[in-house]
Amino acid sequence: MMAFFSALTGKKLTFKVTPKRRTLAANRTPVMLFVPHFVLGTITLLDFMLGIEVHRESPILMFWAAVNTALMYGIAFSAVSGTLLDSVTIRLRRKSVPEPAEL
Repeated sequence: MMAFFSALTGKKLTFKVTPKRRTLAANRTPVMLFVPHFVLGTITLLDFMLGIEVHRESPILMFWAAVNTALMYGIAFSAVSGTLLDSVTIRLRRKSVPEPAEL
């Protein structure tokens, strides 16, 4: 967009280098991002169990409730486990770095 507007106005764009760091800590996904997945997965799981309890099972609706529950929990657990694995890896790397020798 900036290039388009610069071409319209006749201004020249300047190139700026932005610093990029590729670390495990920078790539972590916030766990709070997946709270809605846990909530929706729990709601559909409760609906699934309630449908069985009151004998109001529709095979198609039960199927989609099970699929939705599996997807919501699967997405959330895979992201959370990845985040936890990254934090453990970072801690292990910090512990494995040797202390500098004193002169």
